[in-house]
Amino acid sequence: MILLSLIKRNFKLYFGDRKRILFSLMGSLIAVVLYLLFLKTNIQREWNNIDSGMQLLDYWLMGGTIAITAITTTGDALHQRIYDIESKRMNDLMMTNASKSIIDMSYIISAAIIGLMMQIIVYIILTGLFMLLDQIHFDLSIFGQLIGAMIIGSVVWTLFNMIILMFVKKESVLPSLNAIISSSAGFFAGVYMPLGFLSGGASKLLKFTPALYDASMLRNILMKSQLEESFHDVNGQVLEDFKATMGLKINGLANSMGSMLVCGLFIGMFFVVFVLLTGLSKKTK
Repeated sequence: MILLSLIKRNFKLYFGDRKRILFSLMGSLIAVVLYLLFLKTNIQREWNNIDSGMQLLDYWLMGGTIAITAITTTGDALHQRIYDIESKRMNDLMMTNASKSIIDMSYIISAAIIGLMMQIIVYIILTGLFMLLDQIHFDLSIFGQLIGAMIIGSVVWTLFNMIILMFVKKESVLPSLNAIISSSAGFFAGVYMPLGFLSGGASKLLKFTPALYDASMLRNILMKSQLEESFHDVNGQVLEDFKATMGLKINGLANSMGSMLVCGLFIGMFFVVFVLLTGLSKKTK
């Protein structure tokens, strides 16, 4: 019951602040604006021989933007932990018979759920936008897969952001940290520049981060039907080149299941690091 009450409290504090929600979506908004104003035409020029190339790229952007949303919204939801520490509310919460572990778990669970909810909202908004602009279709048959991928992404980034924030003690640091994460999320998710357009060193760096695999997982689900339609009468090698260039195929993993497995490995690794850091923090007190 204590855990549930703490989770409800975190929800109320996050969704009760409209400015906070807007700022947590800033990375996603930047990605969409850049795509519509600059990136869409330039990328489409590379694939002007593909049928329905515009719709294909819309789905591609949606996958990357949803991944960015998971990164930024889970992090912003976890900022509540820093607010509570600096304002001494953490001490008040511990007086309710809630242990430090239970309180931290409430931040993690609420951030993961908030991340999932915000990803769904962004997906619905972008689908509606591109239905109006480019007549893409809302495919209800992939919704279950998409939710599963969103859950995985939300857990990955909640644990990642929790690890980062365990080193933050001051609320004043958060705006700068938020700006860095929001601006870099689009790059690491391969939205500002597709994987195949990057230099060898930069592309190798991205392959060691979960962002690219999270985006690839979502893109492979969203783009599956459109890929089959757009490349139906095209040489198979062209499709393979497209997947490699646009970040749908990474290190030989050419479908959503492969990317899911990699994200699962990141979840396991981040969880171990979180447990170790929690143990160290208890010993130093």
